[in-house]
Parts: sequence; C-alpha cells; structure tokens
Amino acid sequence: MPKEIAQDVASRISEKASNAEVNQGNSRSKLLWAMYEATDEYGQLSIASLAEELAKLGIFEPTPDYLIGQAEIEGILIRHDPNSWTWLQQSS
Repeated sequence: MPKEIAQDVASRISEKASNAEVNQGNSRSKLLWAMYEATDEYGQLSIASLAEELAKLGIFEPTPDYLIGQAEIEGILIRHDPNSWTWLQQSS
C-alpha cells in the first residue's frame, strides 16, 4: 500500500476514534502507537493485546474492538484467525 494511502487510512481511523473518545487526551499517535506495541513478533494483533496496551496508557475509549474493527474496515488490518489480525503494511 502506498504511504500516502496508508496515511489517509490512518487519518480516517483516527477521526472516527476521536469521535468515540471520552478522554480528550487520547491522540491519534497514542492510539496507533498502542496498536503497533500490541502487535507481536509475528506481526499479529489481538483484542486482548491491544486492550492491555491501551490500559497501560489509561485509554478506555475507543475500545480495542472498535479500533481493530475500524482498521479492518479501512483495510489496514486483515483477520488472521478468529482472535488475531495482521497488518497489511508493516512499518519500516
């Protein structure tokens, strides 16, 4: 995926996540950072691992389900199995 498209998609997820946030301190960078940090060494992300990372940051809205769902809808993540997702573009 070209970087411009990836940035646009990340921006769209961020906008939607911002609308669902209760805590105004949750920035796009924190949410994306949490998603990347929750990704294991095999490039897989789970709701449980994302929930753990968000909790470390004190972020409870948007939910891990919401963030992963939006990323899946936007084509950033693809479902690997019933409990994990894989990034379509790995960061370099």
